[in-house]
Amino acid sequence: MNVWFVRHAARPDMINEQWSDEFAKRHPETRIWDPPLLQPDGDEQAHERASLLSRAIDPTIPTTVLTSPFLRCVETALIVARTLSTSADIEPALCEHLYEDWFGQVPFDSICMSREMLAERYDDVGSAAPLLGAAPSVWENELVHEREAALARRLVELVRGEWRSSPRNIIVAVSYTHLRAHETRHDL
Repeated sequence: MNVWFVRHAARPDMINEQWSDEFAKRHPETRIWDPPLLQPDGDEQAHERASLLSRAIDPTIPTTVLTSPFLRCVETALIVARTLSTSADIEPALCEHLYEDWFGQVPFDSICMSREMLAERYDDVGSAAPLLGAAPSVWENELVHEREAALARRLVELVRGEWRSSPRNIIVAVSYTHLRAHETRHDL
C-alpha cells in the first residue's frame, strides 16, 4: 500500500501578491485567505500531477483521495480523483495550520469551508465521514507540531489497521505547510 502526498497546484496569490486585495474589491464575498487554483496554470499543474499518479499507482486496487478543506487543495484533489475515476473526501483535520497572525482577522469558525459548503460547490466531493479527525478548534501557534504528529499517527493507524485487509492507493492533497510533503511516496 502506498500513501502519496500531493501539494496543491499554483494559486493566484503566490504569483501576484496584490491578488487578494484586487480580488476582494471585485468580490467582497470571497474568502481571500482561501484562494482557488490559478487559472490556467493551476489546472495544468493539477492535471500533470494526476497524470503522474495515474501511471504510478496500482490500478487494480481502489484509490482513496483525502483532501484538506481549503479550495486550492480540494480543486487539486478533485482533478486527481476525476482522473482516477473516484471522488475526493474532505478531511477537516488536514486544514492549513491555523496561526493567529495569518488568520487573526477572520472569524475562526469560517476559516475552513464545511463539507456541506464544498458539496454544494462541487458535485463529486465524497460523503465519507472524516477519518483523520476534526479541524483544530483553537489557534495553533505552538501546537502545530503536535497536530502534525497526531495526523501522521492516525494515518499510520489506518494503513496498518483498518485498511490493511483491503489494500488501496491513498492520495492526500495538502498545502505545503502541512506535513511538509511534496509529491512524496511512502511505502508502508
